[in-house]
Amino acid sequence: MHLPLAQLIEREGALPPNEVIRWLAEACDALAKLSESGTWSGIGADNLSVSRDPAELATVAPTPLPSQSRRERAQVQALGALGYLMAKGQPPPAPLTEEAFAGL
Repeated sequence: MHLPLAQLIEREGALPPNEVIRWLAEACDALAKLSESGTWSGIGADNLSVSRDPAELATVAPTPLPSQSRRERAQVQALGALGYLMAKGQPPPAPLTEEAFAGL
């Protein structure tokens, strides 16, 4: 059964490292498949749904990105913030800097 990541984080807080790695990889795959079909999507805890069933892959509900010129950068930054959220159970500090990820 899929659950929005935001609900899972709200309920459980920080997630185990194996789940963070699995779901980030699955999120990247989902974004790549969307972009191959011509849909460039943002990603975050509200539009990423995950399942603890190993047979079910994470899904991304497409949300449009505002600017075509920086799509890839926006996705990478969003994935970094998503990884931080999963590992720490809280959003990263703003602005997102390399120092915020030190020791993560």
